[in-house]
Amino acid sequence: MTHAEQLRNHWYWRPGWRVGTRGYYWHLTWDGHSELHRLVDEYQAVLAPFAGLDPIPRPWLHLTLQGIGFTDEVSDDQLEELTDRARSAIAGLGPIRVRFDRVLVWGEAVVLAPTPAEPIEVLRAELRELTGAVTGATPGRDDFSPHVSFAYVNTDQPAAEVVAAVESIQPEPAEVIIDTVTLLEQHRDNGMYEWKVRDTLPLT
Repeated sequence: MTHAEQLRNHWYWRPGWRVGTRGYYWHLTWDGHSELHRLVDEYQAVLAPFAGLDPIPRPWLHLTLQGIGFTDEVSDDQLEELTDRARSAIAGLGPIRVRFDRVLVWGEAVVLAPTPAEPIEVLRAELRELTGAVTGATPGRDDFSPHVSFAYVNTDQPAAEVVAAVESIQPEPAEVIIDTVTLLEQHRDNGMYEWKVRDTLPLT
């Protein structure tokens, strides 16, 4: 993966989305992960001069695994069945240990990529298959590159200065142990992805 050359505004409305829309998602969330917060803080500090970037506050840092569907399209019974099946399916995977040591400037966000990616890819594949089996749909792309965005682009602009800024520092990597998956109900009414937690599923 390489840096983008041109940045574009992330906040256009995707199909089906508007103010008031809610959707169910499987995410990894980062409450209590102080090492990742420290790394994000260091990168956000060097990006602070860029008005064309929206830094993501700690409570809304996430790694999107799989969309489930809009809340008016997924019934309560489907959500309950999916949660129960997912809880059983992932309970034996065990904790996932990853290292965040790669920063990438993508077209719509500045992100951290985990190493190794494969355990997260396996987890996502399991959740994607179950989501399709229960709801009949698997929103999102087939290809998947695990990442944690820490700044979204809000203005079309060249990427060169942003790339130079994140490459100007070499912070210590963050070691993270992932032991839960979060089922959440998400919206973007306020120019940021925000949510309420519907359930938390352990990996052990």
